[in-house]
Amino acid sequence: MTDTPHILTVTEADLLRLNAENTVEIVNGEVITLSPTGFLHNIVASNIYDLLRPYAKQHDLGYVASDSLIYVLEREGDRITLSRIPDVSFIRKDNIPEFDFNRPFPGAPDFAVEVVSPSESEQETLAKIRDYFAHGTEEAWVVYPNIREIHVYRHDDPKHIRVYDAQDILTTDSLFPGLRIQVSDCFILPNTK
Repeated sequence: MTDTPHILTVTEADLLRLNAENTVEIVNGEVITLSPTGFLHNIVASNIYDLLRPYAKQHDLGYVASDSLIYVLEREGDRITLSRIPDVSFIRKDNIPEFDFNRPFPGAPDFAVEVVSPSESEQETLAKIRDYFAHGTEEAWVVYPNIREIHVYRHDDPKHIRVYDAQDILTTDSLFPGLRIQVSDCFILPNTK
C-alpha cells in the first residue's frame, strides 16, 4: 500500500471518484491507495467467490461480493473516516438495508476474505481484520496463496485462529449452512496447456 496526499474530508462522492482512478481505502481519515495485485491473488479470490456465490444464491442466504465493493465502516457526518474493500465478502439477506445501491455499502460485511499479496504486510492484513470485527463482521478468512493455507478468524473467539491447509475441508455453518469447501479448490490454477 502507498499513501496518497492527505485529504482532510472524504465524502462518499470523493470516495467513489477516487476509486474510479485507483483502488483506495480510508484509514483514520486518510486516503490509502492499495497496490495492484498479481494474477495468483486474483485467481484465488475468484475461486473463493465462485465457490460461495452460487451456494448463497441457491439457498437465498444473501449477497456475495467481489473485490470492488466499498464498505464504509465509520463516518463523522459526511466525512468518511474508515472504509475497506475486502477481496471477497458476504452480506446476509436480512442485513442489507434500504439505501441507494449506487453508493458504497453502509456498514461491515458479515464475512470478509483478505487474500495476502507479497506487497502486503501481516500488520496491514490484521488491521483490516480488526476493523471488520470492530464493526460487526462475524468471520474473516486470511488466505495465503503461496503456502496454500486459509486462516479463519471468528468475532466470537478472536484469539482462536483455525488454520486450514489444502487437504482440509472448511465449513462455516453459521454463514453458509451445509457448505463444505475442499480448501485445495480455493487454490486451483488455470490450465495453461
